[in-house]
Amino acid sequence: MFKRLVIVGDSFCADRDGHHDWPLLLASMLKLKLEGKGFPGRSWWSARNWLKSNTVLDKDTLLIVCHTEYTRLPASNDIGINRGLLRTNDSLDANNHLKSIDPSGHLHKLVSDFYMSDLYVEEFYKWANNAWASELDIMASGTAKTIHVPCFGLRDMEALSNVKHSIVAIPNRKESLRALSMKELGDKHYFGYDSRRNHLSDHNNYQLAKALYDIAYSSAQSGFVEFNNLDKWDFTLSKFKNR
Repeated sequence: MFKRLVIVGDSFCADRDGHHDWPLLLASMLKLKLEGKGFPGRSWWSARNWLKSNTVLDKDTLLIVCHTEYTRLPASNDIGINRGLLRTNDSLDANNHLKSIDPSGHLHKLVSDFYMSDLYVEEFYKWANNAWASELDIMASGTAKTIHVPCFGLRDMEALSNVKHSIVAIPNRKESLRALSMKELGDKHYFGYDSRRNHLSDHNNYQLAKALYDIAYSSAQSGFVEFNNLDKWDFTLSKFKNR
């Protein structure tokens, strides 16, 4: 049915070279070579640019897109600009992922000032994100199957409610992939470094791969499809290393 697997998106699909990483596990289940890339902390623009520059989607392609927060900003040098930086104190804060490229703190201040100014019009970025979802749905008509995974919840992806040629894969109507990740930690408000691969335990990386495998081979071609294996996920409080 499928001859190519392409997975693009954010940090929820960035780890893909380890035995327990769900993109690689899914590729193994499908017996396909894995293509694509995950962009931690980046806007959807990075994933779009990768698709436009590195692959040709066709009737043999299974495309999976892990959608990030719409408030993340595109950057010409492909660095991660997101509102999480507003929660860091300065360029030396351990949660400031720009510190390695911004020792002076000028970029950190520029980002903070922009988000807090009238130049940042949130509705515009929401509209642009919805336009991206609509563009993807048009592209999906040329694939074997396209699956959207709205990692941060459905409220940020209004356009996904109207897809005609692609599937929206969700744990259920009340939980997002991020919610499942936070449930592992027992802290839905956690903010900081996360050493878990794709923000999930090894066990749940496997369960995500299995959920998407079942959706890929289901009869569904469009609309919302819930994970069929949430009862097999493990939400025992997870321990991980803080940097």
